[in-house]
Amino acid sequence: YTQSKNVTTTTITITKTRGEIMESKNERKGEEKQEIRILCLGDSLTKGYFKRGMYYHPYSDSLYKLLTKSHPSIKWKIHTNGVNGYKAIHMPNLYKKTMKDIQGKNVRPTMKNCIRTCFRMMGGNQTRATFDYVIILGGINDLCLGEKPENVFKGLQETHKLALKNGSKKTFALTVAEHCQEKLSEGHLKKLREDLNKRIRSLSSEKTTIIDFALEFPYFSLDERQREEYWDDGLHYTPAGYAQMGNIIHNVFVKHL
Repeated sequence: YTQSKNVTTTTITITKTRGEIMESKNERKGEEKQEIRILCLGDSLTKGYFKRGMYYHPYSDSLYKLLTKSHPSIKWKIHTNGVNGYKAIHMPNLYKKTMKDIQGKNVRPTMKNCIRTCFRMMGGNQTRATFDYVIILGGINDLCLGEKPENVFKGLQETHKLALKNGSKKTFALTVAEHCQEKLSEGHLKKLREDLNKRIRSLSSEKTTIIDFALEFPYFSLDERQREEYWDDGLHYTPAGYAQMGNIIHNVFVKHL
């Protein structure tokens, strides 16, 4: 597990399980374990921000553990790029930058050997510099800063199109969950969020699956004990909250493998 200022990459070796032992035997017979690569793209909620940014606990940690348990015969690779304060209207640029970083196009030529070495250490294939699945969450920062839902949606929609055009099999779109600041805005932010979520749900297709996070992860209907367990500051989540987020995503994701 490595972490930089803006990018968190989760690449964890699967522990010794029966599935791994079977893999070792198959490798001796010339068979390779199927590899599935996932990109988790978004803002601070994807990065796992809590305790005012002193700590991070991305939902991809929980998602990885659940996937290796539910599908141990698959070699899972999860790349997490969440940027604090990032706006969904700029999400296409974040996706493009992520892909260039993965492909080594944003570095000096002298660094390319280092990138190739990193890919080998991760067990990856540099020639296959794309992701099988892309999970996208964004919009909360835009709405809090006054962006119109239709403009926010355009950024998210374009990001999904870019991922599919770049070779991903499927994308997953998360709706935006409620948060404490909606109460302070006297319902204005709630109205904007519901407008955006309606647009996000319209993305549902054979190639894009909706994960209705807004329905699965409430704030106002929870009692005080539950809020303390899952919510950090009314906008971001606790480690338990991010773990639950990973569980919600996993339950939908595995139905579309």
